Amino acid sequence: MTVNSWQNTTFGWIKINVNGSLSRSGLEVAIYGVARGPSGG
Repeated sequence: MTVNSWQNTTFGWIKINVNGSLSRSGLEVAIYGVARGPSGG
C-alpha cells in the first residue's frame, strides 16, 4: 500500500480534495471537501 501525503501547491494555485459516500440502502449521502492554498492553510 502506498501512503500519499499532502504537498504544497505552486504559488497562485489551490488544491481541492473531495470525498463522498452513499449508504447501502441509498437513502443517506455524505459529501465533504477541503481546499488548501500554497501555505497549507
